Order: sequence, then structure tokens, then C-alpha cells
Amino acid sequence: MVRLGIDMGGGGFPQFQVGTDGAGITVDPGFGTSILLSLLSDARATDADVVARPELARGRRGWALEVPGDAFGSRLWILGRAKLTDVTLRDSEQIARECLAWMVRERIAERVTARAERVGDQLHLRITIVRGRERRWAHRWAETLSAEYDLGKFAIAVEVA
Repeated sequence: MVRLGIDMGGGGFPQFQVGTDGAGITVDPGFGTSILLSLLSDARATDADVVARPELARGRRGWALEVPGDAFGSRLWILGRAKLTDVTLRDSEQIARECLAWMVRERIAERVTARAERVGDQLHLRITIVRGRERRWAHRWAETLSAEYDLGKFAIAVEVA
């Protein structure tokens, strides 16, 4: 059985956990789950996205409870069918920074950087999140590990510095 849970602890930021261990919900005491959901949940395509890619007008995706002006997730899904050009690489970097900007806004992180490169037929996106200096987040950062995800056309590496 797969279990899904939401924990509003840890400073009021929701932590979503999925567990299959049979013992209940797997708890992520760090920011790993929040970072992963920010990157891999589909944010709604913007009007500019639809102008650039008219086929998106048929399905802009997005989160049903998204608040206008406060997008949830990322628009990386839009690049799933794009050719791996310099423009696609720049777009992926911008989208990664946008979807993690909440961490800087909330002073959880000092800054977020993203660097994309083409490796064969795969887009490699390296994201660096520099920890914020506020002590109230220190325990959460101590539990946040760097990670790599191979998603087929994309490979994402998240480094915590």
C-alpha cells in the first residue's frame, strides 16, 4: 500500500511524504521533499509559454489549487518534447530558479543557481541551493541531502551548499 501525507510542521511549510514501508508515512525532516515537489510537480503554463508553443493551449496542466500569481511546481514538463538547443538549456535553468525562488523569498536559502548542459540526448540540470543563515532552519538543512534524479530525458542533480 502507498501512503500519502501532509505535515504542516516545521515552520508552517507543508511537507509531503509518500511511504510504502508498511509502518506509516515516511517523514522527511529536511527540505528534500519540498525541493523535489517544487521541481517535479507541473506548474501551469504561462501565456508566454502558449505563445512560444501553441500546442500547450490544449493543456496547460498545473495544480488544481494553485493561487494566481503564486505558482506551485515547475514548468520543466513543457521542455519534455523540446529539442535540446541552447534556448532549451537556458529555459530549463530559468524554470529551475523560478520554481525554487520561494526558498529565497522565505529566507530559507541564500540563493539558488542552475546550470544546464547537453549530455548526449539528455538535458543535465545541476541546481545548487545555498543554505540560508537563519538559525531556525539549521535543523532542517542538517537533514537535507544532495541528490540526483535520472528522469529519462532529464537528469537533475540538487546540491546543497
